[in-house]
Amino acid sequence: MQDKKNKEITERQKIVNYLLDLIEHKKVDFKTPLPSEYFLVTKFKVSRGTVRSAFSDLKTKGLIKSEKGAGYFINPDFSFNRIKSIRNQLFTNKQEVFIKTELDTSNLVAIMNKLHLSIDFNPDDYFSYIKVFYVNDLPVRYAKSFLNKNLFTNNIDVEKIKKSLIEYLEENSIKPFKLTSIIEAKLKDQMTRNFLVDNHQDYVICRYSILYDKNNNIIEITQHTINLDHFETSSIKYL
Repeated sequence: MQDKKNKEITERQKIVNYLLDLIEHKKVDFKTPLPSEYFLVTKFKVSRGTVRSAFSDLKTKGLIKSEKGAGYFINPDFSFNRIKSIRNQLFTNKQEVFIKTELDTSNLVAIMNKLHLSIDFNPDDYFSYIKVFYVNDLPVRYAKSFLNKNLFTNNIDVEKIKKSLIEYLEENSIKPFKLTSIIEAKLKDQMTRNFLVDNHQDYVICRYSILYDKNNNIIEITQHTINLDHFETSSIKYL
């Protein structure tokens, strides 16, 4: 099973590298769609799921966007000097662990206060989960997220969030538009010590974010906690 997973990761990386080369050497422009899923499935002899996973990696980094029925395009807001950083991030041995949690209202309020967000909200409107991110088998970052359930037609599908939140948003016609963030260094709390590898440092970086759609509806509120050794400003997602 692990060998199969490693093979899928390698295949995805080949596709990502191919797409990055096309973009870096300007073989496509903002108005020209990237190669289609079908083309990449045929070229690399992989499953459609592997191809979609490669596209999802680049979408999560803000490099590309998708238009329903038209394909994938370079995001015009993307800064090309970040391609090298993206290569490094995508080709590191990464894993993610998903943990569904009970809603911690006090924590949600605390994050809202950090973001100077003053709104009336119903805690029952939010779905809460944690993702722990590993690099080379070590947990170096985790995200506590609160997803606005009101934007989804049906009940939240946990399995689809585990696979790709971006794809799940697209499936529900939810289009991320703006990401507002603040960053601070803070002392490690007990949760951080439980989740992240101990690098003998007392501080971590916290990034508090709100993701909005074009109608200014809140899609998700998140607190990312990152070990100092693995924090770089170029890893922040731009939409």
